[in-house]
Amino acid sequence: MRIEAQQLARRFGAFVALDGVSLSVGEGELVALLGPSGSGKTTLLRLVAGLDFPDSGQILFDGADATAVPIQKRQVGFVFQNYALFRHMSVGQNVAFGLEVNRKKFQMTGRQIRERVSELLRLVQLPGFENRRPHQLSGGQRQRVALARALAIEPRILLLDEPFGALDAKVRKELRAWVRGLQQKLKITTIFVTHDQEEALELSDRVVVMNHARIEQIGTPAEVYDYPATPFVWEFLRGTTSRELAT
Repeated sequence: MRIEAQQLARRFGAFVALDGVSLSVGEGELVALLGPSGSGKTTLLRLVAGLDFPDSGQILFDGADATAVPIQKRQVGFVFQNYALFRHMSVGQNVAFGLEVNRKKFQMTGRQIRERVSELLRLVQLPGFENRRPHQLSGGQRQRVALARALAIEPRILLLDEPFGALDAKVRKELRAWVRGLQQKLKITTIFVTHDQEEALELSDRVVVMNHARIEQIGTPAEVYDYPATPFVWEFLRGTTSRELAT
């Protein structure tokens, strides 16, 4: 699925969240939205997801206008930083949730849904976890369940909002490498939001550096690290100590 954002603008009262942002994401590409808090990256992600709508501008999916399409019809998988799992449900019920509430759309029997849940839990390396509760899982395991739930509806686009921010450093590094491998295996178009420079440089095909509601630079990790386009990009990335991250 190709994504095109054209001159997107969004205000919240006097606050400008996005100011004429344009971005293209190719089929199967993994793009990082990198920037400090308040730069507009999460707002942009929410507009692509259909969780919010722009004041002006356009969003295209494979060339078709999706600007006003509701989230239920966008076939987008969304993973949040805090997992957003239902505590009163088992792991299996959490993963099956999107399929159950849209059973008529997916035309799946109860048995087919259970088989799909088992398949997804194997995919995220949690086989046999169907009957466990979220509180019985580690942070990394909960994030894998959240990812399995997002993938259950076979989304055309995967959106990740600070997906590793609540994890400790060791687990975060292991999980992001695993997510990158899974994304490449599934070849699903993915956008993820982060304020972590190392994470963006290590994980993405391209990095979109944002600041004050605008895009400062778009390029491969090597391009934005070695050839920063603005003083802000240079300043924001200079905390990354290893040039190997950008190769």
